[in-house]
Amino acid sequence: TGCATLTMAWFAQPFFEYARIDIAWFGILWTTLNLTVAITSYTAHRLEKRLGQRWSILLIALLIPLGYLALSRFHLPIGLLVLYLFYLVRGYATPVLKDYINRITASHIRATVLSVRNFIIRLLFALFGPLLGWVKDIYSLPQALTLAGVIFLIISILTAILFISSGKEMDHVRDYTSSTKPS
Repeated sequence: TGCATLTMAWFAQPFFEYARIDIAWFGILWTTLNLTVAITSYTAHRLEKRLGQRWSILLIALLIPLGYLALSRFHLPIGLLVLYLFYLVRGYATPVLKDYINRITASHIRATVLSVRNFIIRLLFALFGPLLGWVKDIYSLPQALTLAGVIFLIISILTAILFISSGKEMDHVRDYTSSTKPS
């Protein structure tokens, strides 16, 4: 999901242009999109407690790619609403998934695991970004968003299935948040 949300951050301005939003609004829209992420991130733990791990993972795995597919179909004003809803999910996904990583990773390797995660996100973006940009330039923004949605839907569903089928429910996994090196 990290690559998918990073990619959408790069698609926001092309969407504004495609929707013919006056450039004077770009900064305001960008700021409010990021405020949406911040506010949602701040309250994400409460919603995660209600939904639980399985539903959180499934919703994140589905809603992020579906956001691409919806944005490829809708323009103003519904497209802008879809973009804000995507950023709500982004604000939920990032802290929740990082918390899951923190809970299942021993403290002595946590920084490495999080660094590798960020590296993989950037590596995937380096692979998919130029491809999606090329599709946008050669064909259209809706086609690039559709392709991104399909790619991220396949990756997200496979990852969610692997994680959920591994049986690693957070309630049953040792909490490593305060542990040190194993003896």
